[in-house]
Amino acid sequence: MSRETDLRKALFPVELQAIFQMVQDGPKVEMPRYKAVVNLDNYEVFSVVTQNYRLVTNGEAIELGKICFKQLFDTVNLDDMEIFNIIMPKTRSFCHIDVIHKKHVVNIWKEEVWVPYLRITNSYNRMKALRFDLGFCRKLCDNGMIFEKEAVKFKFYHTMDHIAPEGEFHIDMHRLKELEKAFVEYMHNLKRYYVPEEYVLPLVCKVLGLSFNLDAKNEQESAREREKFGSVKEAIAKLRVQYYGALGPNGYSALNIISDFASRPFAYTKMNNMIDVYQKRTGGWIDSFLEAIASDDFKFEAYLADYMAFAA
Repeated sequence: MSRETDLRKALFPVELQAIFQMVQDGPKVEMPRYKAVVNLDNYEVFSVVTQNYRLVTNGEAIELGKICFKQLFDTVNLDDMEIFNIIMPKTRSFCHIDVIHKKHVVNIWKEEVWVPYLRITNSYNRMKALRFDLGFCRKLCDNGMIFEKEAVKFKFYHTMDHIAPEGEFHIDMHRLKELEKAFVEYMHNLKRYYVPEEYVLPLVCKVLGLSFNLDAKNEQESAREREKFGSVKEAIAKLRVQYYGALGPNGYSALNIISDFASRPFAYTKMNNMIDVYQKRTGGWIDSFLEAIASDDFKFEAYLADYMAFAA
């Protein structure tokens, strides 16, 4: 499925509106302590908040993202900023907006180019905080991961009367370069390590936290779980053929299989709201895996013990 880059789809009108209580045989009475976050396109209510709640629209989040982008990429030219992908459910209750620097790439080796991106996260249902994360995406196929959660530190309180963005971002100007060097080194180390085909499926399940109750006693539940497992197993088998064929049976191929699934779970399952979670788990896994395989007594059977039932 192609990426969504039309920012207008995320910039629909939203506002706080008063909430009223209906009194029997009397007039409606306003509830001054509460407000509703309302989508003005269809007047659906995203959430109910207290009166001092500070609503941040997606448009405001983008403006803050521009400030963060300038600092992160050490630039003043916003013409170099490009909308890379917009992740938003049908309810439009939250969104992740990924932006890249059009001229900034990371070369690992020939034909392997990755692009760092800034993810702007905002929500209207209070389920996701306004935040900014740094990720990396493989340019050839748009596989992405959130590589470092602490690259951008941002303070925001929903009870503030206003946002003071100039003083709220805390970015180490050398951090991006350090992360890029670490990222390249990690990719090289992953490519050096042999990952047998039969361990790819349980590895994906371990990294992304996928579980299937294949022994459910309820017949309907068992059927659902087996169907879900079957779709994931089929998807991973196809991705394994694709990446192992192009890159070989190694950790770098395994990473691409994981990040491909993490970036497009809706293409294989009905989990269309898990992209951010899966991409963060993918990025967080790399360091721990490289540490694990550095041990002389590392064995996949032990590392994947809780997931070996899913082995091919």
